[in-house]
Amino acid sequence: MPPKKEQKTKEQKLQAALAGSKKSKKKKWAKGRVKEKKNNTPVLLPDQYATAIKEIPKMRLITVSAVSEKLRCTGSLAHRLIRKLAKEGTLKMIMDTRGFLLYTKSAKAIREEAARAKAAEEAAALQKEKKKAAKGKAKKEKEPKTKK
Repeated sequence: MPPKKEQKTKEQKLQAALAGSKKSKKKKWAKGRVKEKKNNTPVLLPDQYATAIKEIPKMRLITVSAVSEKLRCTGSLAHRLIRKLAKEGTLKMIMDTRGFLLYTKSAKAIREEAARAKAAEEAAALQKEKKKAAKGKAKKEKEPKTKK
């Protein structure tokens, strides 16, 4: 028969129960992550308004949240900007259900964008030609004249 182990006193048993019991501890709730509050502006200044009118039609799909994120403005302000551009004919409505607006570029805006791109390409081509002409003149001047 194996030797007997020393038995603990009542006080020792009580202390062990208080210290080591994991089940008796009260569970703590996990700390939920708090979203950062967005500090979007409720009013657009004239220069911000001008950039908004230029930038919104360039977007592929236009929603209130997309405009609000891009311009850092409130949702109601983004809603009004979208409605204004749609009224002017710059945007084409795809869906308008309850609070959800979904717009895209209108044919008019696409034509204007294509015209701008074509004009930019032509301007770039003219500048290249000018540079080539200037380089050609500079080379002719630098060439030493040889005696015949």
